[in-house]
Amino acid sequence: MTCIAASLPAYAAETAQQAGMGQAGLSGLSSFVQALIILLREGAEAVLIFAALWLVLKGLAAPVRAFKALSAGAVSGILASLLTAALLLMLTAEAEEMAELIEGVSLLTAAVVLLFVSSWLLGQRKAMHWKHQVEAKTRNAMQSGRLFGLFAIGFLVVFREGAETALFLQALIAAEGWQPIALMAASASALFILASAFMLVRFLGMRLPLRHFFMITAWALFALAVVYAGKGVHALQEYGLLAETPLPALPRLGALGMYPYVETLLAQGLTLLLGLALNARAFRKSPSDEKASSLTPAE
Repeated sequence: MTCIAASLPAYAAETAQQAGMGQAGLSGLSSFVQALIILLREGAEAVLIFAALWLVLKGLAAPVRAFKALSAGAVSGILASLLTAALLLMLTAEAEEMAELIEGVSLLTAAVVLLFVSSWLLGQRKAMHWKHQVEAKTRNAMQSGRLFGLFAIGFLVVFREGAETALFLQALIAAEGWQPIALMAASASALFILASAFMLVRFLGMRLPLRHFFMITAWALFALAVVYAGKGVHALQEYGLLAETPLPALPRLGALGMYPYVETLLAQGLTLLLGLALNARAFRKSPSDEKASSLTPAE
């Protein structure tokens, strides 16, 4: 159901285009929903782990300078992520003659990464291991008095997710076109939601339903991977790198990455099968891996 829900705005945009109705507005809605899914998924892990680290420092009665070092690292991670995104956009803009090639490569790269991120979220074991690992490093840095270590941890937690976000948003822009209003609205919405989650955890100690959040966003990202696979192959066809074997009887639903060519449909089919195989493996957990359906960042 989540895959279908994630694709509804894109499908609506394609239907409107065929009917000659407000396609630009619906395309913006599609970009908004996809960007919001990406920003929430990538931002949620960084925010929750940062909240966990904050509570670890609080539990250790850390001095104010420790909190400042951790916060400075996080802010630096945000700035580095924005710089990465700007560099990707500049590289694309300066290579107009290779626009389709860059578009195809970025979309296919994003599709592959999205598949593994989806599987990772469904498994949750790696995500929890990453959380415990950075908490342990925070304790060690605090106990040894290494403030630079706290700065580095804050930077790593944020930039790790920010670099992925830059790649995914670059692929989204390549797929949907430049939609500044939709992207700004999605960024503002994600910032509000994530900031609210951080405040709930930090000040109220609320338990957040991470298991359900991970499940929903995992399937949504899986749906985006299938869409990006079809669009990426089609972009390489337009560049002339891949052949086109037409299937005239099939419809063209570009917003879903579906084109009447054997190559694009084959790419989507393989992505679908690979994703299902990865996700099925992620669901196989040992009894020791089973966690409660909700979790606070601090243990």
